[in-house]
Amino acid sequence: MPHEYWHERTLLEIVGAIGTPLIIDCATKNRVFGHYARILVDIGFSCRVLHEIMVVRDEYAFKVEVSNE
Repeated sequence: MPHEYWHERTLLEIVGAIGTPLIIDCATKNRVFGHYARILVDIGFSCRVLHEIMVVRDEYAFKVEVSNE
């Protein structure tokens, strides 16, 4: 994910597409850039499990892989 999307508010908005964000990992919150952002998300049992989501900003779009590990 591009580094300009690693702001806490932006990350919470992105993961809001799959559930209710609960906790952001310390490394993610401190913007220690790695290969992924870690955010604990509450997903209802009746919701479909997504493996990727499409992020669209202005005229730029990219897919974000979702992991449940």
